[in-house]
Amino acid sequence: MVEKAIESWASLEIKRSLAQLESLAELPGLLAMAVQMLDGPKTDLAGLVAQSPSICVGLIGMACRQGIDPGQYGYSILQILDRLDPQHLTHLVLSIRPYGSVEQGPPVPSRSDLVIHCLAVAHCARRLAQAIPEGPAPELAYTAGLLHDLGKLAIQQAMPKGFAQITSQAHKIGHPGHILERQYLGTDHAALGRFLAWLWQLPPELAEAIWLHHSPSAAQGQDRLLARVVTVSDYIARSCGIGNSGSFDYVDLTEQLADLVGLDLGLLQAVKGHLDRIAGQLVDGLAGHRDAWPLLAEAIRTKAVGLADSYRMKVQQGRQLEAKERQLELVGALANATSCAQTPWQLAREFLRLWQHYYQTARTCILTAPVGRPGPVYLAALGELGSWMDLTIHDLTISDMVRRSAAQAFGVHKGRLFAQTLVAYLKDRWSDDHTYWLPLACGKAPVGVLVFEMNYPVDLDRCVDQFRISAQIIATALYLMESSRSHQQQAEELAGLLSDIPKPQCPGILDLAGALAEVAAGLAHELNNPLAVISGRAQLLAESAPDEQTRRACQQIQQQAQQVSALVEGLMAYAEPTPPHKRPTPAREVLEEAIALAGQKMGTDVTNLVLDLPEDLPPLDVDSAQVASALANIIANAFQSYPNQKGPVRMAVQALQHLARISVTDQGCGMDQQTLAKAMLPFFSARPAGRQTGLGLAFADRLVSINGGRIRIASQPGQGTKVDVELPLVTRH
Repeated sequence: MVEKAIESWASLEIKRSLAQLESLAELPGLLAMAVQMLDGPKTDLAGLVAQSPSICVGLIGMACRQGIDPGQYGYSILQILDRLDPQHLTHLVLSIRPYGSVEQGPPVPSRSDLVIHCLAVAHCARRLAQAIPEGPAPELAYTAGLLHDLGKLAIQQAMPKGFAQITSQAHKIGHPGHILERQYLGTDHAALGRFLAWLWQLPPELAEAIWLHHSPSAAQGQDRLLARVVTVSDYIARSCGIGNSGSFDYVDLTEQLADLVGLDLGLLQAVKGHLDRIAGQLVDGLAGHRDAWPLLAEAIRTKAVGLADSYRMKVQQGRQLEAKERQLELVGALANATSCAQTPWQLAREFLRLWQHYYQTARTCILTAPVGRPGPVYLAALGELGSWMDLTIHDLTISDMVRRSAAQAFGVHKGRLFAQTLVAYLKDRWSDDHTYWLPLACGKAPVGVLVFEMNYPVDLDRCVDQFRISAQIIATALYLMESSRSHQQQAEELAGLLSDIPKPQCPGILDLAGALAEVAAGLAHELNNPLAVISGRAQLLAESAPDEQTRRACQQIQQQAQQVSALVEGLMAYAEPTPPHKRPTPAREVLEEAIALAGQKMGTDVTNLVLDLPEDLPPLDVDSAQVASALANIIANAFQSYPNQKGPVRMAVQALQHLARISVTDQGCGMDQQTLAKAMLPFFSARPAGRQTGLGLAFADRLVSINGGRIRIASQPGQGTKVDVELPLVTRH
């Protein structure tokens, strides 16, 4: 009982000692090659891991801890490597300690001899697994063979002197090493290997094979075939004398040994012959790793330099990403400000507040001049404590100075000139040394100047890109809002002029319509380039947005820009329509195309429409695409005159000598005389602001007109509207 208690106590002490091992030590040469291969092809590293019990056990344990089942990939080391994070793999290899440089000579097995023995068992196990019908997976058998002496490698690492005494005694009396291990340690390397497999979280099938490879009588049953394969492989490797396992009893291949794995003795002898042939390769493969400390030191030094460079790059990238994230937050805030502001002055004030907050500037000021026309300069200033000052400056000198400065190439400039100017208007001294200004321009159109103070040292070269993007967004938004207001005023003035002129066409009216088209063309040309810039920048910012809120804000900017682009295209089509390509076209073909287009405009099928079309109507002499587009606008308007936009709508076609009259009649809300007089003017809509562009009927009138036709409208409030479209027919000779 006392001896049993001593054995139990010794076993616990050994386990406590081994539990402190974080990993198995590795030969310095193998470890150096592993460090060098971390940045190379995975296939090279996989080949090295297959020679190293230390790295292999660490790799499989790491895979299991990360939820990767090695069995799912047939214990393929390459596939397991592919699924591990490269940083985790680097940490694994660098955490393995090199084995001591001084190795004992025979009969004590050196670390290299033990590893060579493990490699020999692994090759045998793979061969046997391939030969056994429904045997274990070959790569699983190889891994089990490579790790079968896991406990012995750990004992040699944790207590080298004790291990040397045990193996010397085993060699002296010709006994298996595990028998003497039990006498001296109270346990053996197989049981300790199972303990380490549990501690390092290896799969159960590997732990069992490591535990039972010296107990074939206990490894019965199909579910323990892997353990018997490792047992037989251990015997074959020892009979070849490859490496040194620390066991010195006589082994021979027998029928009883072959029966353990259900194979013929001749097949075991064939496997032994194969092992004899590759023995030289196994020994030579590790021969260069016996004394490789300089190689390991250089490999670790090189890797450390690489990791340091990588860390510096990641820190730099982190700072850049942080700056971009701040930039995107500002872009999102600017986008929200643009959607909420009603006037350029509100927009300018909100931009000042955001600029001061995100860039931590002190006093900040913006000066904007009217776009494309003379006028006063608007000045808004935000103090350090949140105080505001707004001024309208009618001085032409300051107006010219702002325009000239805004027209300059982008850059952050020392603000001595503007510091002195602001003193005159704000009655507050700005520092010459700490004041900076930058131009605000949309394309080549000058918008204004942004002036700000910095109370801390600033690297302008590093900030200029951030400032440029924000300044372009500010300038473009202000330009578009100011341009929109300016062109809207011009359009309203022209609409007022046209509304005072009777409907019958005369040269004066044609001149005004041409002037209106010219204004529309000018507006379209001015907006096209800025819109392309806004849409493109918004798309780029959305793709690199750090969060969903900022991404949605950037997408809203892009969508709004696309909507304005669509309006610009409509203006261009109105101002400069394509000359019609007339050809004889059946009226039914044109009308059916118009009805389909109207459904697309409304986003629904047109069902409640009655079409009255005589069969003997001659073909229309028109550009069918243009006329169908014009009629689609008229049909859509008819349905939209109902609160539910459901109709009914009636279309009737009548032949009048050389003309066809197409009448579109609804029973909707109707129009009063004032609204009717403006119905076909561009930019006019009786619906709520923001719902329509006001180009529908104006566009239809223009297309019908260039095709040689005309439109007449009759309407009564609450009774409905009738639109007559007269188009030329093909003349019959």
